[in-house]
Amino acid sequence: LSYLESRFLDDAGETLTVAATGIAGRLDVLMAERQGDIQLLARSRAVQSGDVTAMSQYLDWMVTAYPVYQELSVLDLQGQVIAGTNHASIGRDYQAAPWFQQGRQAQTVYQGEVWLLGGGDSRGIGVMFASPIVAARGDVTGVVVGQIALPVLEDLFMPIVLSLQSHWGTSAHLEYLCLDPDGQLITDSQLREEGQVNLKERGVRSARLFNTAPAGFVEEVHQRRGVVVITGYAQAKGLEAHEALRWGVLVRIDRDDV
Repeated sequence: LSYLESRFLDDAGETLTVAATGIAGRLDVLMAERQGDIQLLARSRAVQSGDVTAMSQYLDWMVTAYPVYQELSVLDLQGQVIAGTNHASIGRDYQAAPWFQQGRQAQTVYQGEVWLLGGGDSRGIGVMFASPIVAARGDVTGVVVGQIALPVLEDLFMPIVLSLQSHWGTSAHLEYLCLDPDGQLITDSQLREEGQVNLKERGVRSARLFNTAPAGFVEEVHQRRGVVVITGYAQAKGLEAHEALRWGVLVRIDRDDV
């Protein structure tokens, strides 16, 4: 009986590891595609023209064609929004924002850390990309910014999670989490504590392992729920040498449901 139990738990751990690795791979593809989008957008005829009306029309088309974006904006060298899909943001000044400073100076796309988008009721977790607009003569004339909101990230998880749910049954308690390299929660499917909890600081073993060991699984106590879970973990590769997007993915199931 003990052997069978151990075998079931090992099989579950391996399945969860494959799931976490698959989600991490999807994250890498999504981010690589968005990096390419922003680079092309910065080089597009509409943005290069300096015509605010043409820019706005092109950005509106981009958001319609690529609904992964919550917002697209063009800022001038002073950090002021001159065109964008969120018309309420026109005229806002972001000169002091670190992402604007880095985006303006970088020779390639600035792959932003997770940040809080918008304000008021629209505030939420998201990811930013910023690229300098470089004119034909080589000087930077502004910055293009793209924002991806949390629901887009969660869409990547769902096909894999639904497959796990069909494997273990709808009554099984499954959850998925995405962490930044420091352990801060980006996606939290059950408790919805994004941006509020750091799992590394809380000593969660899988959170400490995802970027210090190869993909794998561990049996641990779910500290926030007080139950034993099996957690598969993996790390996204990120883009180039940029560490910000090398996120951790955790996929969990309650031990009693295995």
